[in-house]
Amino acid sequence: MTLVSAHGEELLLARRGDEFFVLDSVCSHALGYLDQGTLVGCEIECPLHDGRFDLRTGRATRDPAVDPIRAYQVRVEGTAILVGPAKS
Repeated sequence: MTLVSAHGEELLLARRGDEFFVLDSVCSHALGYLDQGTLVGCEIECPLHDGRFDLRTGRATRDPAVDPIRAYQVRVEGTAILVGPAKS
């Protein structure tokens, strides 16, 4: 996981196997930077209070996180990782 800049914002880029995911970089619960968290299956765990978010949707999956974070469309072209608009 790493922080990247796209759309004028700092975002989280995560890789799981051959898939790439881009989400908001900050936890919606306690402003923890998610790049300092842990990947657990298809979830990112916040380093501050262990709330979790689904990498694919940004949905909060474990308390104390209840509000989702934005997940963005991602496309890989060669060695470039392209970030599209937030998913609906």
